[in-house]
Amino acid sequence: MPWFSRRTAPPQITRDDLDRFGRHAFDTRNAGDAETTWAVNLTMRAYQWGQADRAAFMAAMVDAATHGQWAALGAERMVIEALGFLQDDPSFDTVMEHSLRFLRSRGIPKLHITGYEAQWWAAHAGNEPWLVGRPAPSLQAAPITPLRDGELRRVANMGPDGNDNDILVTRADDGFKAVIEGRYSDDDPRLTRRDWHFAPTLHALYVRLGDSLGTPPPWLHPELAPYIPLAAPDLS
Repeated sequence: MPWFSRRTAPPQITRDDLDRFGRHAFDTRNAGDAETTWAVNLTMRAYQWGQADRAAFMAAMVDAATHGQWAALGAERMVIEALGFLQDDPSFDTVMEHSLRFLRSRGIPKLHITGYEAQWWAAHAGNEPWLVGRPAPSLQAAPITPLRDGELRRVANMGPDGNDNDILVTRADDGFKAVIEGRYSDDDPRLTRRDWHFAPTLHALYVRLGDSLGTPPPWLHPELAPYIPLAAPDLS
């Protein structure tokens, strides 16, 4: 039995809680122990509430989501935690719609949404693109310096908050390739390289890299910058 019943007051989960939870859920990698413990406790309270009084719980999540901002994402992720992915549920669809609208308004690339969010978007968005970015420069306008034989050009770094990998470009037997260089593992600092993208020209390779990266990584070579279609997301 949950620790409260329909006759007692539901656990107080406020919009401020859901705002904080949305920020936490989007970036759990950088959450400290205290924040993680807080989020786990909030999730447990939400689960108990959702199981005991689903209608009241969903009404509260809809209310938070319709106010937008990080609380919308927090409400959506909390529904998933408490009740799972709800099929054919108008309240859940409302929560998900507001959450994804918020993520798109902040320029969050599709690479950073969850499988549940991608599933809902695919079922409801039709042919609407997730985000629309600027086109890549033409070959004539591309600020490309030819690669020297044997040159490994560093064009991006994913930063300490990511995996800290470098993206390198070099010549290949039949064109050009992008190589990911990084540590073997968190416990093994040996540098390893693996091939990523291939293209017949350096311009075409930069186009592929821009499409794959989507938004600017923490460090970006000036030559690759015009190929990045989207601005950095707004995480404020």
